[in-house]
Amino acid sequence: NPDIVPFDDGFHARMISVYEHSIHDDPMVRMYLALAMGRTKNSIYGEHLMQGLKDKDKGSRVPAIKALGSLAYNPSVDRLIEYTDLDNSVEERLSATIAIGNMKNPSIIPILKRLLEDEEPNVRWDAAIALAKQGDSSGSEVINNLLDRKYYYQFKEVDAEEQVQAILIAIQASIKIPSEKFVTNLLKLATLDHNMEIRDDAIKTLDKTYNRKI
Repeated sequence: NPDIVPFDDGFHARMISVYEHSIHDDPMVRMYLALAMGRTKNSIYGEHLMQGLKDKDKGSRVPAIKALGSLAYNPSVDRLIEYTDLDNSVEERLSATIAIGNMKNPSIIPILKRLLEDEEPNVRWDAAIALAKQGDSSGSEVINNLLDRKYYYQFKEVDAEEQVQAILIAIQASIKIPSEKFVTNLLKLATLDHNMEIRDDAIKTLDKTYNRKI
Protein backbone atom coordinates (compact mmCIF):
# COMPACT_ATOMS: atom_id res chain seq x y z
CA ASN A 1 0.00 0.00 0.00
CA PRO A 2 1.74 3.23 -1.14
CA ASP A 3 -0.07 5.20 1.59
CA ILE A 4 1.82 3.39 4.35
CA VAL A 5 5.27 3.28 2.74
CA PRO A 6 7.92 4.93 4.95
CA PHE A 7 9.29 8.16 3.50
CA ASP A 8 12.57 8.44 5.42
CA ASP A 9 15.85 8.48 3.50
CA GLY A 10 17.04 5.36 5.29
CA PHE A 11 14.17 3.29 3.94
CA HIS A 12 14.76 4.50 0.38
CA ALA A 13 18.48 3.80 0.66
CA ARG A 14 17.83 0.26 1.87
CA MET A 15 15.33 -0.43 -0.92
CA ILE A 16 17.80 0.81 -3.51
CA SER A 17 20.66 -1.19 -2.02
CA VAL A 18 18.64 -4.40 -1.91
CA TYR A 19 17.49 -3.86 -5.51
CA GLU A 20 21.03 -3.27 -6.74
CA HIS A 21 22.31 -6.41 -5.02
CA SER A 22 19.33 -8.49 -6.14
CA ILE A 23 20.78 -8.76 -9.64
CA HIS A 24 22.74 -11.71 -8.30
CA ASP A 25 19.63 -13.33 -6.76
CA ASP A 26 16.57 -15.13 -8.08
CA PRO A 27 14.96 -12.88 -10.76
CA MET A 28 11.68 -13.18 -8.83
CA VAL A 29 13.23 -11.21 -5.95
CA ARG A 30 14.28 -8.43 -8.30
CA MET A 31 10.85 -8.50 -9.93
CA TYR A 32 9.01 -7.95 -6.64
CA LEU A 33 11.41 -5.19 -5.59
CA ALA A 34 10.95 -3.33 -8.87
CA LEU A 35 7.16 -3.51 -8.67
CA ALA A 36 7.26 -2.40 -5.02
CA MET A 37 9.36 0.64 -5.92
CA GLY A 38 6.94 1.52 -8.69
CA ARG A 39 4.00 1.41 -6.31
CA THR A 40 5.61 4.00 -4.01
CA LYS A 41 5.15 6.63 -6.77
CA ASN A 42 8.49 8.09 -5.60
CA SER A 43 10.76 9.19 -8.45
CA ILE A 44 13.86 8.65 -6.28
CA TYR A 45 13.84 5.07 -7.59
CA GLY A 46 13.70 6.05 -11.25
CA GLU A 47 17.39 6.05 -12.17
CA HIS A 48 17.93 2.74 -10.36
CA LEU A 49 15.01 1.11 -12.16
CA MET A 50 16.49 2.31 -15.44
CA GLN A 51 19.48 0.11 -14.65
CA GLY A 52 17.02 -2.77 -14.45
CA LEU A 53 16.23 -2.26 -18.13
CA LYS A 54 19.68 -3.68 -18.84
CA ASP A 55 18.96 -6.98 -17.07
CA LYS A 56 19.55 -10.06 -19.19
CA ASP A 57 16.50 -11.78 -17.71
CA LYS A 58 13.21 -10.65 -19.27
CA GLY A 59 11.44 -11.59 -16.04
CA SER A 60 13.16 -8.72 -14.26
CA ARG A 61 13.27 -6.29 -17.21
CA VAL A 62 9.49 -6.23 -17.61
CA PRO A 63 8.83 -5.25 -13.96
CA ALA A 64 11.37 -2.44 -14.32
CA ILE A 65 9.47 -1.20 -17.38
CA LYS A 66 6.16 -1.39 -15.50
CA ALA A 67 7.62 0.34 -12.43
CA LEU A 68 9.01 3.23 -14.47
CA GLY A 69 5.56 3.64 -15.98
CA SER A 70 3.97 3.63 -12.53
CA LEU A 71 6.40 6.35 -11.48
CA ALA A 72 5.75 8.25 -14.74
CA TYR A 73 9.51 8.75 -14.72
CA ASN A 74 10.00 11.08 -17.67
CA PRO A 75 13.79 10.63 -18.04
CA SER A 76 13.12 7.00 -18.96
CA VAL A 77 10.93 7.79 -21.99
CA ASP A 78 13.58 7.29 -24.67
CA ARG A 79 14.70 3.98 -23.19
CA LEU A 80 11.13 2.75 -22.82
CA ILE A 81 10.36 3.68 -26.42
CA GLU A 82 13.11 1.28 -27.49
CA TYR A 83 11.11 -1.57 -25.96
CA THR A 84 8.13 -0.86 -28.21
CA ASP A 85 10.05 -2.10 -31.26
CA LEU A 86 8.95 -5.36 -32.87
CA ASP A 87 12.23 -7.11 -32.10
CA ASN A 88 11.21 -7.18 -28.43
CA SER A 89 8.79 -9.67 -26.87
CA VAL A 90 5.05 -9.00 -26.80
CA GLU A 91 5.22 -8.66 -23.01
CA GLU A 92 7.94 -6.02 -23.25
CA ARG A 93 6.15 -4.11 -26.02
CA LEU A 94 2.87 -4.14 -24.12
CA SER A 95 4.47 -3.07 -20.82
CA ALA A 96 6.39 -0.29 -22.58
CA THR A 97 3.25 0.92 -24.37
CA ILE A 98 1.38 1.20 -21.08
CA ALA A 99 4.40 2.78 -19.38
CA ILE A 100 4.98 5.56 -21.91
CA GLY A 101 1.24 6.19 -21.94
CA ASN A 102 1.59 7.40 -18.35
CA MET A 103 4.13 10.06 -19.34
CA LYS A 104 3.37 13.68 -20.14
CA ASN A 105 5.79 13.95 -23.04
CA PRO A 106 4.94 15.01 -26.61
CA SER A 107 7.58 12.65 -28.02
CA ILE A 108 5.40 9.64 -27.20
CA ILE A 109 2.51 10.65 -29.49
CA PRO A 110 4.05 9.50 -32.80
CA ILE A 111 5.23 6.30 -31.12
CA LEU A 112 1.75 5.52 -29.82
CA LYS A 113 0.28 6.26 -33.25
CA ARG A 114 2.70 3.74 -34.77
CA LEU A 115 1.67 1.19 -32.16
CA LEU A 116 -1.93 1.44 -33.34
CA GLU A 117 -0.74 -0.77 -36.21
CA ASP A 118 1.08 -3.31 -34.03
CA GLU A 119 0.49 -6.96 -34.82
CA GLU A 120 -0.53 -7.66 -31.21
CA PRO A 121 -4.14 -6.62 -30.34
CA ASN A 122 -3.32 -5.77 -26.71
CA VAL A 123 -0.61 -3.37 -27.84
CA ARG A 124 -3.01 -1.66 -30.26
CA TRP A 125 -5.65 -1.38 -27.56
CA ASP A 126 -3.33 0.11 -24.96
CA ALA A 127 -1.83 2.50 -27.51
CA ALA A 128 -5.32 3.83 -28.26
CA ILE A 129 -6.13 4.20 -24.56
CA ALA A 130 -2.82 5.98 -23.95
CA LEU A 131 -3.45 8.38 -26.84
CA ALA A 132 -6.90 9.20 -25.48
CA LYS A 133 -5.37 9.96 -22.08
CA GLN A 134 -3.15 12.45 -23.90
CA GLY A 135 -6.22 13.99 -25.56
CA ASP A 136 -5.34 12.55 -28.98
CA SER A 137 -8.17 10.93 -30.94
CA SER A 138 -6.00 8.96 -33.39
CA GLY A 139 -7.06 5.71 -31.74
CA SER A 140 -10.78 6.50 -31.65
CA GLU A 141 -11.70 3.63 -34.01
CA VAL A 142 -9.89 1.19 -31.75
CA ILE A 143 -11.68 2.56 -28.69
CA ASN A 144 -15.02 2.35 -30.48
CA ASN A 145 -14.31 -1.32 -31.18
CA LEU A 146 -13.53 -1.85 -27.50
CA LEU A 147 -16.97 -0.42 -26.65
CA ASP A 148 -18.60 -3.14 -28.75
CA ARG A 149 -19.28 -6.47 -26.98
CA LYS A 150 -19.37 -8.33 -30.31
CA TYR A 151 -15.83 -7.20 -31.12
CA TYR A 152 -14.45 -9.50 -28.42
CA TYR A 153 -15.95 -12.61 -30.03
CA GLN A 154 -12.90 -12.86 -32.28
CA PHE A 155 -10.54 -12.95 -29.29
CA LYS A 156 -11.23 -16.24 -27.54
CA GLU A 157 -8.28 -15.68 -25.21
CA VAL A 158 -10.01 -12.65 -23.64
CA ASP A 159 -12.14 -14.01 -20.80
CA ALA A 160 -15.35 -12.50 -19.42
CA GLU A 161 -13.68 -10.53 -16.64
CA GLU A 162 -11.06 -9.15 -19.01
CA GLN A 163 -13.83 -8.06 -21.37
CA VAL A 164 -15.53 -6.17 -18.55
CA GLN A 165 -12.32 -4.39 -17.56
CA ALA A 166 -11.50 -3.53 -21.18
CA ILE A 167 -14.96 -2.04 -21.74
CA LEU A 168 -14.84 -0.01 -18.51
CA ILE A 169 -11.42 1.38 -19.46
CA ALA A 170 -12.65 2.15 -22.98
CA ILE A 171 -15.64 4.06 -21.59
CA GLN A 172 -13.32 6.22 -19.48
CA ALA A 173 -10.98 6.74 -22.44
CA SER A 174 -13.89 7.80 -24.65
CA ILE A 175 -14.68 10.62 -22.22
CA LYS A 176 -11.26 12.15 -22.96
CA ILE A 177 -11.99 12.38 -26.70
CA PRO A 178 -15.78 12.82 -27.06
CA SER A 179 -17.19 11.84 -30.45
CA GLU A 180 -20.62 11.03 -31.81
CA LYS A 181 -19.13 7.82 -33.20
CA PHE A 182 -19.09 6.42 -29.64
CA VAL A 183 -22.76 7.09 -28.96
CA THR A 184 -24.25 4.02 -30.66
CA ASN A 185 -22.09 1.59 -28.72
CA LEU A 186 -22.53 3.53 -25.49
CA LEU A 187 -26.31 3.33 -25.92
CA LYS A 188 -26.10 -0.43 -26.39
CA LEU A 189 -23.98 -0.77 -23.26
CA ALA A 190 -26.27 1.52 -21.27
CA THR A 191 -29.46 -0.34 -22.17
CA LEU A 192 -28.53 -3.92 -23.02
CA ASP A 193 -25.31 -4.94 -21.29
CA HIS A 194 -25.65 -7.62 -18.62
CA ASN A 195 -22.95 -6.08 -16.42
CA MET A 196 -24.45 -3.41 -14.18
CA GLU A 197 -21.18 -1.53 -13.65
CA ILE A 198 -20.76 -1.18 -17.41
CA ARG A 199 -24.37 -0.04 -17.80
CA ASP A 200 -23.98 2.51 -15.02
CA ASP A 201 -20.75 3.94 -16.47
CA ALA A 202 -22.26 4.12 -19.96
CA ILE A 203 -25.41 5.86 -18.65
CA LYS A 204 -23.32 8.43 -16.74
CA THR A 205 -21.09 9.04 -19.77
CA LEU A 206 -24.05 9.58 -22.09
CA ASP A 207 -25.58 11.99 -19.59
CA LYS A 208 -22.50 14.05 -18.70
CA THR A 209 -20.66 13.99 -22.03
CA TYR A 210 -23.49 13.92 -24.57
CA ASN A 211 -26.45 15.24 -22.54
CA ARG A 212 -28.43 12.09 -23.31
CA LYS A 213 -30.67 10.72 -20.60
CA ILE A 214 -31.40 7.00 -20.30
